[in-house]
Amino acid sequence: MTTPSAPSTAHPVPADLVARSSVPTRWPAISERLARRLTTERRIPSWTVGRRVFVSAVDIERYLAGCRRPAV
Repeated sequence: MTTPSAPSTAHPVPADLVARSSVPTRWPAISERLARRLTTERRIPSWTVGRRVFVSAVDIERYLAGCRRPAV
């Protein structure tokens, strides 16, 4: 007889993870300081592995799309 395992509450890790330190290189509109603030203030999800912090490229793109202002 096997014992049922508890359901996992962990979220799946996306395949498009980018190191937080390389975010300003890929998206010049986001400075290193802003990338740090976005993850520290939990405005975008992040994954920590040891001392390194990773963010999803889709989450960065979604954040930038939310900052868009329409032309007048």
